Amino acid sequence: WDAFGMPAENAAMERQVHPAAWTYENIDTMRGQLKAMGLSIDWSREFATCDPEYYGHEQRMFLDFLEKGLIYRKESPVNWDPV
Repeated sequence: WDAFGMPAENAAMERQVHPAAWTYENIDTMRGQLKAMGLSIDWSREFATCDPEYYGHEQRMFLDFLEKGLIYRKESPVNWDPV
């Protein structure tokens, strides 16, 4: 479940709930809908990107790549759509 982003955070703030609670409640709802449709999903492989265990691995990978010189910063042109 891709669980980060401003829309989720804004929706949580509008409803005066913590973004994690809002996100996990929506995940539960969507999971129930997918199960009701009878989709064959291996639920043992399910994860959410807002889970600290998940993004902790992502951060460690990023730091490993940085240490090995695979990630770098430079000035370059970017196609940007402000809309």
